[in-house]
Amino acid sequence: MDLGRSRSGGISPRPKPTPPKRTTTLLQDYENHRLAPKPPVTVQAVQPLSPSKATPRLARVKSLSSPQKEGNASFDEEMVINEITFQNISREEAEEKLRPHPIGTYLLRTGGKKKKCTYALSLRTSSPKGFDHYRIETDGTGDSYFIEPEFKFPDLKSLIHRYQEEKQPVLAAEILYPLLTPKNFQRQFSSTLFSDDDFTLSEKIGQGEYGHVYSSTCSNPRLLHKYSALKEIKLPLRHSKTGKIVPVRLQEFSEIRLLPHLHNEKAARHNILQHLGIQYNPAQYIRIVIELMPGGSLLDALKTIGKSRIKTLDLQRYARQICSALLYLKHFRILHRDIAARNVLLDVSLNNAKLGDFGLAVTIAEMEGKESTAAREIETVLKKKVAVKWTAPESLEKRVYSFSSEMWSFGILLWEMWSYGRVPYRKIYVENVLEQIHRGVRCELPVSTDPACILPAHVHELLQRNSLWSLDPSARPTIETVDKIFKRY
Repeated sequence: MDLGRSRSGGISPRPKPTPPKRTTTLLQDYENHRLAPKPPVTVQAVQPLSPSKATPRLARVKSLSSPQKEGNASFDEEMVINEITFQNISREEAEEKLRPHPIGTYLLRTGGKKKKCTYALSLRTSSPKGFDHYRIETDGTGDSYFIEPEFKFPDLKSLIHRYQEEKQPVLAAEILYPLLTPKNFQRQFSSTLFSDDDFTLSEKIGQGEYGHVYSSTCSNPRLLHKYSALKEIKLPLRHSKTGKIVPVRLQEFSEIRLLPHLHNEKAARHNILQHLGIQYNPAQYIRIVIELMPGGSLLDALKTIGKSRIKTLDLQRYARQICSALLYLKHFRILHRDIAARNVLLDVSLNNAKLGDFGLAVTIAEMEGKESTAAREIETVLKKKVAVKWTAPESLEKRVYSFSSEMWSFGILLWEMWSYGRVPYRKIYVENVLEQIHRGVRCELPVSTDPACILPAHVHELLQRNSLWSLDPSARPTIETVDKIFKRY
């Protein structure tokens, strides 16, 4: 028997195994392996979470500096950029940042060295120390993340959302308010997260569905806009039926999600109201910082100043400016879904009109992805009542929105302008509007005895059943066609 020797020089008691006889060459083995069919990739369905009786991974961690098991994923910088709460800070730094904020405020962080990075959820709780930290690990490939090994998620966003939706939370507190940094907000929304000290509130200039609108003075000399308007959303938001607090997810707010398209030079040239950024204070408010338009809404101007100051020439100029805004939105495939005189704002000279209030806006891509998580989130928070008398019939019946449905609403806006702020279908109850539209009823066209305020013939032609108010969306003129019509005058 052939005995081998150990590394220490002693006799090994085990014989060397005899290698099996080869029937193929190395090259043939390689080719067989390369051409062999790959096993199908199976995706584990997400199961409902439930409190775990004995799950060591859920235990609060004392430190994230200890090395991970071999094979764990390394620091994923691309993922970090897309996670708005992520900070590359220590446990102690996380606690210091969370300390002034209410229970439910959280952030995601990392610790350890770059090659062996550990993720964690740091959460403000009612525990004696005031904080709890949960280790988030990855599988060997980095394709899934988990706090509990039996519940794995493709990314950190999915993990956070799933634990937010759990009716019986397994964490020490609900995950409610993300802790933001200006750098991360800029990365995700290409916009500015302002501090509480940057603006001084002046007076209330309006009332929204979820809070007031204030005029403000900028306290920061480095900022270009001295005067702005702050549209406030009071926190916490609660479900209307259950009263349960709704977690803050910034992607659900259209005016925040679309910030990259609502604050740039091109948008300004196309009469889009400039959205400058937000202020955010967990559990207190989100304030959307927008361009201040001292002239107020077009609807208020039509009702108060009316024909004494605003003539047909002014109305045609406003129509051209709103056409420009709609062309811009169409270029970026954005549907406003709330076109009305109340959402058109005027400057102090009453010469310039801008389209505002993007609270219901959505992109075509989001509309087409109805089954995706992002699409479901869009309608979750700030779900307004539909403005029935301004909305196209196909949108009321089937919730189908398109650039053609936008043109129906634009027709109602034109009618508002030349009727000087009257309510469309004034004598018809809201619940009967759709039925009457199908019967052929349309807004009665305004008549004026003042030659300077008379409805022009080209607008008269647009406000017909075979034009902007056609039941067939494909028969309505496009915004490009309407824009050309108004540019002639």
